[in-house]
Amino acid sequence: MKKLLLLLLGSIAYAQPNMGTPNDLSACDDDLDSFTAFNLTLNNDPVLNGLDSNAYTVSYHETEMDAVYNLNAIVNPVSYTNLVSSAQTIYVRLTENADSSNYDVAYFTINVANAPVFSISDGIICVEYNTDEVIDGYTLDTSLNMQDYTFAWFKDGVIIDDANMSTYTATTEGHYEVMVTDAVNGCSTTEGADVTISGPAALLVEGTLLSDSQNIVIPVNGYGEYNYGIDEEPMQAENYFTDLELGTHTGYVYDLNGCGTLTFEFEITIPNAPTGEPEQYFTEGQTLADIEVEGENILWYANDIFTTDDAMDTNDEETPLPANTVLANEAIYYATQTINDSESYYRLPVKVYTTLSNQEQAFKNLTYYPNPVSNVLTLSNANEISKVEAYNLLGQKVLAKDFSTTEAQVDISSLEAGIYLVKVTSQEKITTTIRIQKQ
Repeated sequence: MKKLLLLLLGSIAYAQPNMGTPNDLSACDDDLDSFTAFNLTLNNDPVLNGLDSNAYTVSYHETEMDAVYNLNAIVNPVSYTNLVSSAQTIYVRLTENADSSNYDVAYFTINVANAPVFSISDGIICVEYNTDEVIDGYTLDTSLNMQDYTFAWFKDGVIIDDANMSTYTATTEGHYEVMVTDAVNGCSTTEGADVTISGPAALLVEGTLLSDSQNIVIPVNGYGEYNYGIDEEPMQAENYFTDLELGTHTGYVYDLNGCGTLTFEFEITIPNAPTGEPEQYFTEGQTLADIEVEGENILWYANDIFTTDDAMDTNDEETPLPANTVLANEAIYYATQTINDSESYYRLPVKVYTTLSNQEQAFKNLTYYPNPVSNVLTLSNANEISKVEAYNLLGQKVLAKDFSTTEAQVDISSLEAGIYLVKVTSQEKITTTIRIQKQ
């Protein structure tokens, strides 16, 4: 629209260039903040209206007065951000370069156009592991009205043919994107989502668990992440269970992504090894029947099952030791238990030791030196030495000294050369006698 300049109180006619009519402009607001960049120079050609662009200057201004007086031209009209969220008026001035008084002013509006607002969410496709059959696809949904928008779907950057609906059901994993365009203002928004696969678990070998005792491992294949459960017990992340009761149980493998639960029954028939202290003491003459273990129908063996060439051999081919077998010091015996005619595969190892007398225990590690000795006799013991006494061969006490240490040094330099019996006391009351020679 052309506008006649009014100066002072009068109306003055002046020469005007043949200025064209500018177009209103719209720009898409991609970040939805009501502000965006406009290329005002799109109106250069309509304003010039066929005039020589070298002979005329087109400038853009935010106010009419600035345009009239050729002040404050917009510095970067190629990328101008609107000042208000509603429609804004921009003034354009066309000036003849050879005669600046020959100009005209017009105006147009810039309008912010909203891009489509929506989102799509990441999802899961449920796939059968053994057959790769898709059990459930995943529907990506924009929740937009198809009458107001157009849709283009992409998978891993490649457009999907004939996918032009507001929803798309994915049946393979990948990164999906959809470009939605407003049918009125032409603004577009692209959103993406990742689709991954999961699926119900499948036993590694159909109907088979890893179990040779009351402990089991549930081995599975599958595309998912799983929790495991037995009977009514709480689910757990580990697929290993211990100390299950003998008998029939129900196992569960739950897909954490919701693709289903594998349910199966299994039976525990092989008992665990019996329980007991791994080291025990005995007195001379005691037998295997005297070793204390907890279990049913205990049998003893000379070897652990894992010492055989074939670690999975059964115990049936090996003859158990008689229960009246006399125990040998520091020997290891291996115990099984049998429940419901089923013998435990694993064996409890028990190492046995001869019980020492009080004196032997008190002086088990007693040493002394030098012998023969000239001046100082050193005695060392694991238990505390409380007294050292020396007697000659006539039974006369010739030396006595109290100690409270595990290493005692006794000065015998005053004794005459000869043989002496030295009585060592430990734990205040237990004694032993050693024979030394004084040089």
